[in-house]
Amino acid sequence: MIFTERLFNGNVDEEVHKQFVRFGPGKYENRSLLKIVKPKDVLKVTCSYDLIKDLTRAIGGSFEKISVDGKLFYSGKKKEELEKKEISGTDLVKFCDECEFVLLNLEFPSGSLKVGKTLPKPGSALKKNFGKAVLPLDFSDKIIDVEFKKRLELSCTFVIEDVVIPKEYADDSEKARLFAKRKGKLVRNLIIDGSGSVVEKEFEA
Repeated sequence: MIFTERLFNGNVDEEVHKQFVRFGPGKYENRSLLKIVKPKDVLKVTCSYDLIKDLTRAIGGSFEKISVDGKLFYSGKKKEELEKKEISGTDLVKFCDECEFVLLNLEFPSGSLKVGKTLPKPGSALKKNFGKAVLPLDFSDKIIDVEFKKRLELSCTFVIEDVVIPKEYADDSEKARLFAKRKGKLVRNLIIDGSGSVVEKEFEA
């Protein structure tokens, strides 16, 4: 599942927390941009870059062999470029576990994922089609826990109201940034088969 869906359902894990490390108090609109359409017998998915790792992880957990090429970004600005090669789904999931960001183009028997070549600059507007995927019809429940017939669109707003720093990191600015919990509201905007809804949920992550 994408991280905002896990957050909405109260399943806050370390990967969800990492998504909020870069945010201070404020209102952040048009995050977690997702569109899924069912033209015939496949899903066509577009998404913003902040959902790429979740989508990559879901693909790695679903297919045994995957052709990959692109870039891996580790903490500390270390970067690795991968020439096109075939790896296991298990190894792809490991990349997601070990890397801060993954920008990998993927090909597998029943679909593909194509991603942008560079990470967006901090503070820039997110592109809604940074990632483009073709996936099996039964893959939608691995992305979002929402039923739809033909078309789903999602965008989220994060309202960060407070940053709670653990006492043991109060005098260490870098650790305070990494380990602080962000408290606020997730505003989930959904359009399902033409009908829109807006739901707010408080969170701490």
